[in-house]
Amino acid sequence: MPLAYPPSIAAIDDWRGLEFTGPPIGGFSGSADVFGDGSVIALPTPGHSPGSTSVLVDRRFLLTGDAMYTIGHLAVDQVRAIQTGGESQYVDSIRRIQWLRRELPELLILTSHDHTEYGERLIAGLADGQLSDADLAWAKSYERATFDELANINPARLPRFAPAADGGAVGSAVGSADTSAPTVTEVRETV
Repeated sequence: MPLAYPPSIAAIDDWRGLEFTGPPIGGFSGSADVFGDGSVIALPTPGHSPGSTSVLVDRRFLLTGDAMYTIGHLAVDQVRAIQTGGESQYVDSIRRIQWLRRELPELLILTSHDHTEYGERLIAGLADGQLSDADLAWAKSYERATFDELANINPARLPRFAPAADGGAVGSAVGSADTSAPTVTEVRETV
């Protein structure tokens, strides 16, 4: 049984492991065609945890699960997420995602915990059943403004920590001053 939070998986009684024996895609040396029709392809992205998997849908959307918490984690040389599966595996997985992004320029990356405007806008669109053309264009514009061609963050958008004005335990991760991009995300710090 996979490592997971027991209440989240209690109803699953038929586990089926994936073998990444399908053709290479982007930087991934193997893949697993989930339904056999090419619409949903599983890709190995270990690092956050052993066995972590991302899913490529219609060669248009990459659902990263916990491989990337936010779109900012694409800049693996500048921003790192928590990883329990090993730092070298984590970095390798993100580099493979970067490669896939270069190979599929219209690819939209959907991360698991992105509470910035990027993540919230895309999740809201998905909750309505589909992402509009305007949402897709906005997301690609956001990515172009945030990252260079090598997935490095534009220096003006690098996050930095700002202590709480009242001296309390909650500060802010401050990013760009661009109003179309996320500027403040609450960060809880243990003091």
